[in-house]
Amino acid sequence: MGSEECNDQTLTIIGMQLVGFLANGNFERAHTLFATEMKAAMTPHDLEAAWKGVIQKFGLLLRLNGSRLEREGPYNILYVTGVFASGSILDVKVVFNEACEIAGVWFVPAQSDFKPPEYADPTAFEEKDCTVGNCGLPGKTTIPTGKGPFPAVVLVHGSGPNDMDETLWETKVFRDLAWGLSSDGIAVLRYDKRPKARPDLFDSSIPFTIMDEVIEDALAGVELLTQTKEVDPSRIFVLGHSLGGMMAPRIASLDDRVAGIVMMAGDAAKLEDAFLEQIEYLVNLDGIIDENEAALLVEARETVTKIKELDIGDGEMVLGAGRSYWDDLASYDQMKVASSLKVPMLILQGERDYQVTMEDYDLWKKALSGKIVKFISYPTLNHMMIEGEGPSTPQEYTLPGHLAQEVVEDIVDWIGSLLPDGV
Repeated sequence: MGSEECNDQTLTIIGMQLVGFLANGNFERAHTLFATEMKAAMTPHDLEAAWKGVIQKFGLLLRLNGSRLEREGPYNILYVTGVFASGSILDVKVVFNEACEIAGVWFVPAQSDFKPPEYADPTAFEEKDCTVGNCGLPGKTTIPTGKGPFPAVVLVHGSGPNDMDETLWETKVFRDLAWGLSSDGIAVLRYDKRPKARPDLFDSSIPFTIMDEVIEDALAGVELLTQTKEVDPSRIFVLGHSLGGMMAPRIASLDDRVAGIVMMAGDAAKLEDAFLEQIEYLVNLDGIIDENEAALLVEARETVTKIKELDIGDGEMVLGAGRSYWDDLASYDQMKVASSLKVPMLILQGERDYQVTMEDYDLWKKALSGKIVKFISYPTLNHMMIEGEGPSTPQEYTLPGHLAQEVVEDIVDWIGSLLPDGV
């Protein structure tokens, strides 16, 4: 097709045709719209497998919700927005070359107009860029307006290469948390996790531990806040989510400037045990374990055995980490370390969370009996501390939502209760 025909209307028609062919299972016809290089890279069978993967995860495509056209260099990119049976909203990203042929297809979370949660007042704080740690991690501080110095919180991420907002599909829990706390007089530091900013440091050729992945940068965050003139260096708290919550006691044990810790959905179990529990939960969601799910369970149990026995060869990665990582975690008992701390603790748990469960919450209660600790659980919240109904599923994470207001209020109240004049 000549470039003179490659106008916006033509691109939109071709992109819509592609999505229609996919929805109707006509993968051969869809394949004819591809550029020559794309045809070689992705066969009709590959395209079918990719589409079926989307359907399996998000349900059938129910309807289209418009499209938009953008340009990047020599490429035109059409985003076709679809609503799926799970309630998820995805964009089919269709990239065109100069000849109006399809040079790439991806399925990505749909863009949405961000609206801050009701509890966030962007006029009540100033957000500033910063750099954290020796690896130069991009970060932001949110500093309340008015007269300081203010209490402050370092946010520590969960598993995986999280950005500073802890973005998951359309949710940004750490941005919600930072904006909510800073709207109520608490400074917050958040930053891109090291595996996000420096993935080159986490390949199979480089031994690394949880110190490299999480702890060193959290400690650097504490140091940065102590040097921030608007922050009271005697009132710096660490808040960890998921893996970050599991590591919060270790972080506090390494820096006596930490005035207290918040564990939000923090694992009480070993990380590999939590992984297996999640797999068991997911394959049992529909009450039936099929052949593929049974094989997945066997593989997951074998993986856990390898980790526990440290049967991991040089250069081998298991669940994204090598022997040095799992060896380090094997010697870490978060409940024992937490029980040795002299600082106050706040433990928050969503009762619908299937990744860190109420069993973890009860283990924390038992381990920390008699310590300076407050426990709060929330009947309707999931692992991201976002409201929902019924059993939690991975598909739930694709839906728009905000960190629950009651979580922000409880953190503000708890920090205020520890200060002579409140927050």
